[in-house]
Amino acid sequence: MDLYQEAAQVLEDTPLERVLSEFGEFALEGSYVYRTMVDRDIDCHVVLKDGLKLSYETRAEVMARLMDVPNLRGIQMADIHHFPSGSTHQIDGIWYGLGIISNDTSERWNIDIWVITPDSATEADPKLIKRLCNLTDNERETIVAIKQAALDAGQKEKGVTSVEIYRAVLDRGASSYDEFLALNDSL
Repeated sequence: MDLYQEAAQVLEDTPLERVLSEFGEFALEGSYVYRTMVDRDIDCHVVLKDGLKLSYETRAEVMARLMDVPNLRGIQMADIHHFPSGSTHQIDGIWYGLGIISNDTSERWNIDIWVITPDSATEADPKLIKRLCNLTDNERETIVAIKQAALDAGQKEKGVTSVEIYRAVLDRGASSYDEFLALNDSL
């Protein structure tokens, strides 16, 4: 079973969408959606429905509901809305990180959940998102190979490096990890 199939099974076995939809509009995103996964990590977000705010009460309600998710092995939370870090790259919202054990493989999966308001629900680059949703097989294979090489080399920074790899392949023609490194001086 490849990572995408394993992730789909974890999502099927976990009532995450049902639980989070109680709070607003649930959406999967990132490498699961683009089929460029190299590790057991699923990204999603919830845009709060009308009447809900990024309050301490909402934060506690979401946490309480997530605590009931089957196969939960751990949960973390970072309230960036009430306690901003000062980073210009940070989302205005509340992040929950779940550790879920797969029923099928007994492997641990990390599920990153951002709870945000409609005002903070903006795509960083809609054109890039559209391109990633329409990758050719060759582009996808190249991206996965570079992401895997970066992961193996200990150079894959969560969230940031993937976008750099996507841009290097799609905008600048990188076809290998070495070419990616040559094009990207941040690693």
